[in-house]
Formats: sequence, C-alpha cells, structure tokens
Amino acid sequence: MSVAGAFAVVRDWYDRVTLASLYLPTGSFGGGARSLYRLTNLVATGDRLIIELEGQLLLIITEPGEPLADRDHLVFDRFGQLVFDWQEFGNKQPHVEVFHEGELRFVAQGAGL
Repeated sequence: MSVAGAFAVVRDWYDRVTLASLYLPTGSFGGGARSLYRLTNLVATGDRLIIELEGQLLLIITEPGEPLADRDHLVFDRFGQLVFDWQEFGNKQPHVEVFHEGELRFVAQGAGL
C-alpha cells in the first residue's frame, strides 16, 4: 500500500472513532484505555506518514506497511522506522523514541485491547 493509501485508512478510521488510546511497540502510552487522544493533523509526504495527536504527540512512520483497520483497532505491524516525538502535557519537556520493529496500535474509545 502506498503512503497515500495509509493516509486514507488513518483519516477514515479516526473520522469514525474520534478518540483512541495509543500502544507503541513497547506498550501503552499514557495509561492505555484511560488516556484517549484525538487526531489533530495527518500528513503524507514522500515515504512518510506523520500522525499528530493532541497537537503535541508526533508519530512519524517511514515506509508504513498496509494498516489493518477494523471497527475498534488500527494497527501498523510493519514499517521501516517509527519515530515517536512527544512533549509532556503541562511542561512541554521533549522526548523522542525510535523503533525499527514492533506494532503501533490505536484502540477506539470504549474498546478493549
């Protein structure tokens, strides 16, 4: 699937669910189902898909594989690289994590993992 195709899947899924929890290859971010994030920007450029949540959590997916989407889950289980660039809520302290394998998962509000 192309980056543009992945863009369309993410946009359509988030348009339907509005809020979702975030699971990185290392596990849940922000407490799993207790923390929900809205999509604030989505960009497809070159070989990258950039997903922005809440205006301060950036997921930069290089060479994304085809995302798997169903009613409650959106999953990227293949990518060339995933960069998670985020700022703490409240004090804006920056953090960056880089992944070369694993799974990036979004879980819709009210759904189980």
